[in-house]
Amino acid sequence: MLQRLWLSPRAQRIAERFDGDAAKGVRTLARQLLADSGISGPPFFPDLLAQHCGIREIRPMDMRQDGLLVNEGTAWTIYVNQRYPVRSGQWNAICAHELGHALLLRHGNGERRAVAWTREEEELCDLAARELLLPLRAIHPMLNDGRPDEAFTIESLKWFVDTFRTPPRMTAARLVESGPWRGLAAQWTPRAGGLGGVRLAWWYGDPPPALAPLRRGLAPAELFGETNRIDHAWNADMPTLGLEALHGRKGWVFVRSGPFEENGARYVISLVRFE
Repeated sequence: MLQRLWLSPRAQRIAERFDGDAAKGVRTLARQLLADSGISGPPFFPDLLAQHCGIREIRPMDMRQDGLLVNEGTAWTIYVNQRYPVRSGQWNAICAHELGHALLLRHGNGERRAVAWTREEEELCDLAARELLLPLRAIHPMLNDGRPDEAFTIESLKWFVDTFRTPPRMTAARLVESGPWRGLAAQWTPRAGGLGGVRLAWWYGDPPPALAPLRRGLAPAELFGETNRIDHAWNADMPTLGLEALHGRKGWVFVRSGPFEENGARYVISLVRFE
């Protein structure tokens, strides 16, 4: 398997220390930060981690961005958009992402201030955030050994969201990448223009290679009755499960879907398993 080529100087410095793998390095640094904090969790509140990462304080601010890491002389400050309640799922995710930036700065090229961040670096910060808020050492003991996909439900996902105080989308991504669900996590949001139903807004995971190009074109289709089960989860505001037809591929896939609400916005998350 070819190793990923890291392009940004910060990612390259991390990769040099961890066998050429910046993602492995960021995971290791995040786990070390958790260990240094002594937090048993869950939840793993980022304000308790910040002091172990050179962060002086986390402050609310009226600003356009969700979060910002700022150097203020001898220490760093994380600013979070004031519309997010402290220690809410989104607040935790924003702070943990900014802690990822701090890890890159401290262990990358040692710079004291960052002018711009690349998409590659933002990806690494998202990875660090999942590692900090949803560590494997806390997730796996809460699952039965060898637990099959069929035993993992939307209710299970909601339980993890509530227990770890993390956003649903982030939680779904973590549970896909760490093993409890072997497939794809997808987020559906209302179609624009009052057209009704939902559209694919986001996905995470690696379907079989032959199906990978279809991720961008997936859309719910009616299989039994007048309403597909993903739309039904939205309209009825309740979890659904079963076989689903998705435009973009032939045949059926197994889908578990459920409604979620975050910061006043409703959407549906589906756990999709490609056979």
